[in-house]
Amino acid sequence: MKPQLTVPMPTDGAPILGNFDVIVGGSGSSGICAALAAARMGATVAIIDAFPNIGGTSGSGLPLLTTNDYNGKQLSGGILEEIMEALRKESAFDGNLTTGFYFCYDVDKYRLIVTRKLLDAGVKIITFTSIVGIQREGPRLTNLLVHQKEGFAGYGARVFIDCTGDADIAALCGEPMMENEIDGKPQPPTLLFFVANIETEELDWSWVQNLWDELRPVKHWINPRVGRALSPPFCYPGKKGFHGFNVTRSLGIDATRTADLVRMEIEQREQVDEFFYKFLKVHVPAFRNAFLTGTHFVSGIRESRRIRGHFVLTERPIRSQEEFPDAVAWSSYPIDRHSSAQGTTDFREEEARLPGYYSIPFRVMIPQNTPNLLISGRCVSADEIAFSAIRVMGTTMALGESAGIAAAIMAKKGLDNTEVPVDEVRAILKRNGAFVNKATPAPIEE
Repeated sequence: MKPQLTVPMPTDGAPILGNFDVIVGGSGSSGICAALAAARMGATVAIIDAFPNIGGTSGSGLPLLTTNDYNGKQLSGGILEEIMEALRKESAFDGNLTTGFYFCYDVDKYRLIVTRKLLDAGVKIITFTSIVGIQREGPRLTNLLVHQKEGFAGYGARVFIDCTGDADIAALCGEPMMENEIDGKPQPPTLLFFVANIETEELDWSWVQNLWDELRPVKHWINPRVGRALSPPFCYPGKKGFHGFNVTRSLGIDATRTADLVRMEIEQREQVDEFFYKFLKVHVPAFRNAFLTGTHFVSGIRESRRIRGHFVLTERPIRSQEEFPDAVAWSSYPIDRHSSAQGTTDFREEEARLPGYYSIPFRVMIPQNTPNLLISGRCVSADEIAFSAIRVMGTTMALGESAGIAAAIMAKKGLDNTEVPVDEVRAILKRNGAFVNKATPAPIEE
């Protein structure tokens, strides 16, 4: 076997372009809330993202899920509610956060509004920037090595929050990761697409699902998703006849591997073409005069890395609606696991309705080995079943806000992540209008 060729890397160092109290990696739903919360606590904050714009999956067109329980108790307030009310003022959101469960909003307005809020809070926005390495002093993280158009550079901070979704910072720090316990691969990704000029707002989606199941094997279509796993289309405020679709799926994708990502994008764009032009326009009368307006610029990743932190959230406390004493986020979203091996979805909605909601402890955001790093969003410490319930945006925004508050406290007081006074975090969350429930005396130990 021939030896692998190598390319020499730069050895003359990279300039440090900024030092902050807190750096947030990733500008999706959790990262936005983390950066805003930390900055509003008086911390100097930067947010870094490889994408060109702020928003991540929350800026893709996917509806926001679950901010209340089934009895109408609103479980999320704070920054999430603030953003949604700002969208309402722009006629870009018309949902009710107390009674609703599935919230569509104008994503272009969303990206603009959250960017304005970050700038108003004094957050330095650093997009078009990939995180490629780290620098340490002992166990502590001191600098992120990044790559920008100008070349390599570094950014330093006292505290870091990994909201990258893929746990990129944690992985660079060598933090241990959870296994995919069920079928060996993460949940599959989906590429959203958008359609206009649909002729009816009252589409019988169950009929469409059944028709898809009938035709798919006959037509040899490549999308493996079966009918019941085809999510209903979602509409947007002020855009009659315009819908978004969450129906594509690539199986066996590891979003931390470039070759898999390339296959994902090729497959899913073929699936969009197939589903719209070969299925909807030909076989569903309401779409005869509809037209495809576009796709999101990248597929949405449901799952990649999950850290194995100080505490691993499992299915049991979610099912029993355990109230953790260090709870910092609450949710009612049910177990919703998309199979990585076939086209099915395990959506245990009815089981999650009793009696209402569950809590998520601060400990899921604490990695094992890096004392000035917090983890938020969809890469927190949870097993595969628990993760499939807490991965949605309403929950990750609540986690992000609590992580931002904790990071600002850590930076100000010189604390490690295991020393965070969670009661203080909870008090600030409550003061900011977030939902904070009364905790029971003792935690569940897994």
